[in-house]
Amino acid sequence: MGIESIVVCVDNSEWMRNGDFIPTRLHAQQDAVNVVARFKTKENVETSIGLLTFSDSDVRVPLTTDYNKIAKSLQQVEPKGNLKFITGIRIAHLVLKHRLNRNHKTRIIAFVASPVLDDRKEMERLAKRLKKEKIRVDIVSFGEDEVNVDKLTHFIDTLNGSSADQKESQKCHLVQARPGPMLSDILIQSPIMMGEDGVPIGMATGGAGFDFSMDPMAADDPELAMALRVSLEEQRQRQDSETLRVQRESLEQMQTDSGGGVGEGGVLAQAGRSDLPVNEGVTGLGTIPDISEMTEEEQLAMALQMSMAAPEETEMETESSGPSGSAPKSGTEDASKSEGPQSEDADMQDLMQNKEFLQSVLSSLPGVNPEEAMQNLQEMSEVAAEQAEEAKKEKDKDKSS
Repeated sequence: MGIESIVVCVDNSEWMRNGDFIPTRLHAQQDAVNVVARFKTKENVETSIGLLTFSDSDVRVPLTTDYNKIAKSLQQVEPKGNLKFITGIRIAHLVLKHRLNRNHKTRIIAFVASPVLDDRKEMERLAKRLKKEKIRVDIVSFGEDEVNVDKLTHFIDTLNGSSADQKESQKCHLVQARPGPMLSDILIQSPIMMGEDGVPIGMATGGAGFDFSMDPMAADDPELAMALRVSLEEQRQRQDSETLRVQRESLEQMQTDSGGGVGEGGVLAQAGRSDLPVNEGVTGLGTIPDISEMTEEEQLAMALQMSMAAPEETEMETESSGPSGSAPKSGTEDASKSEGPQSEDADMQDLMQNKEFLQSVLSSLPGVNPEEAMQNLQEMSEVAAEQAEEAKKEKDKDKSS
């Protein structure tokens, strides 16, 4: 299509609040203008585009090759007032007359979604003047196309004249869009989006010939795109190395915790640093399974077994030796035997009330919630106490019989 200077005139009247085009006419227009601006600037990097609003006849963006300025300014357009078609086209004409590069072809793309209130004859005179100065005008009519079809069709016919040999790419076009499809999709299939071969890009490649989802900054700057890819790759490598480091430290910590009673960070080492004694028969290295391979119920059972081992050890030492290391007397032995169950129950209650010790043991078990484990452990101890009480009653019953 060559190098062009294009002024895009957008409708920002109160009619743009209507929701017949999803989500509103204004937002549908913004998407369509983005498609046009990106296509034109990508087709030729020297093509310059300006932005003008109809209702206030304000030049929002002068002619520029930076698409990002157009996209940013579109976000600030708000509906107000009524459409001023002739005034807006005249101002766009003045912008094109003062373009820097006189070799650029000139074009106006107008989006109309409000009733055109201007006089038909005034529009005809304006069209003849634009034709004389070889300024092409494309109009996208949507929303109120049935109301404006006569005026806009006559305006475009006046611009095109009666030249039968005029090329399609040199003609002015009127694109009428009805509610239903996306306005941008309709525009892609229209002659406004015509490529070098004279065929609209939507008809030539089904819309796949131009990547509208690409970041415009990266699409227009290959070096920036390469820098972004390198930066993303470095960030991914850093994240992968950090993940491996955390996994390695977690694995080492789990191995330390499950290493036995001699490890500083192990469960049994924490029990050894507590005030309660540890039964060597239970805490031997050969009898401790791998905690990382145990289920939560097995870990709770092991913690309960460790907790019950301390009072049993104390009771066995009391029965085997006296205060001076000599054999205990028969009366003392009988008393200790008779008081054994009561002393064991009392020690068990004291042990279960030592929440600090239980918390230290349970917190070191991987994958165990200490609060839930404490509650489950308490329930298990109550069940064990009830079972011991029933066994005692059965034993007393057998002795009496």
